[in-house]
Amino acid sequence: MSAQEKVDGRHLRVERGKAAVMKAIVSLFAEGKHSPSIAEAAQRAGVSERTLFRYFSSTDDLIAETVAYFYPQVERYFIAQPPDAPLDVRLFELAKLRLDFCANHSTVAATVDILAHKSPAAAAARYGRALILTDQLKTWLGDTVTTLSEEKLCLLALLYDFPTMMNMHKLIGPEAAKVMADAAMAIINDK
Repeated sequence: MSAQEKVDGRHLRVERGKAAVMKAIVSLFAEGKHSPSIAEAAQRAGVSERTLFRYFSSTDDLIAETVAYFYPQVERYFIAQPPDAPLDVRLFELAKLRLDFCANHSTVAATVDILAHKSPAAAAARYGRALILTDQLKTWLGDTVTTLSEEKLCLLALLYDFPTMMNMHKLIGPEAAKVMADAAMAIINDK
């Protein structure tokens, strides 16, 4: 076995180990454990705590890499393009998309929000998500965005933001998309 093959094998083992830790963290988040201990994460991943700290320089590094690891699973929600349809239909479809995200991935997103006050990586992820969602909202609004005041745009961004969507999903259920789209149209049409 050549030296290059040994290095590549070591690199591959490290990448597999890191992926196991990040999968473990996501599964712990999904179980509602928003601040799992290093011991829990290491045990779930099948590695020692010492090995975990070889992979990640800090807890914040672990959170940052876990968010980056998780993003490809949810990216489709953030890059989806609006249908070629009237504004009320686009707003309804965007609400359905965001509600689908809430239904399928709320635990990790909620954990990021919960950890944001003590983790720079989680705060950055939360801020990045807000920027992405605001840009997406502007795209889905189309030409209407140019006629909106900053206040209305801010209200719409809050309406379609993750915490609001999650609460609406819990409170209203399947009708939440229609309620959200109707509220958005009311904000837009309010003089």
